[in-house]
Amino acid sequence: MLGALDLAPSDIIPNYELWIGRRERWLMDLRWAEQFEHDRVPRAIEAPPLQPDA
Repeated sequence: MLGALDLAPSDIIPNYELWIGRRERWLMDLRWAEQFEHDRVPRAIEAPPLQPDA
């Protein structure tokens, strides 16, 4: 199956770039996103505690 994004959403902005072993030289840097040489150090996610169903 092939697909196209002829009318791609323009309000989606990446905020994290995954590390890959081989990055093409012609790809531009995402200056607004954090970039790392390798996988980033995991951060704790602040989330509200789960409430059991009553």
